[in-house]
Amino acid sequence: MTELAQTRRKWNLRYAEKMADAPRPEPHPLALEWGSRFIGGRVLDAACGLGRGIATAGEGFREIYAVDLSDVAVREARALWQSDSRIRWIVADVTQLSWPR
Repeated sequence: MTELAQTRRKWNLRYAEKMADAPRPEPHPLALEWGSRFIGGRVLDAACGLGRGIATAGEGFREIYAVDLSDVAVREARALWQSDSRIRWIVADVTQLSWPR
């Protein structure tokens, strides 16, 4: 098993254990502190998990890229945030993706 596959497995297990009727997560305190300085356009929630960065983004961004290595986390977060059409869900290693300017 590759290192990436082992890491994905570890995170999938961690999220699977957390998912018994998990509510939407609260915004991350640091993101709240800094978030208002970066309103508008696009935002990246790297290692999005269940969406603490998404929760912080509020209505201030027109596109949200939510990326996580764990397909379990992305599946569950997608269900929690299904009403938000601005979110682009990506299961991947965020360090291996190329991003537009």
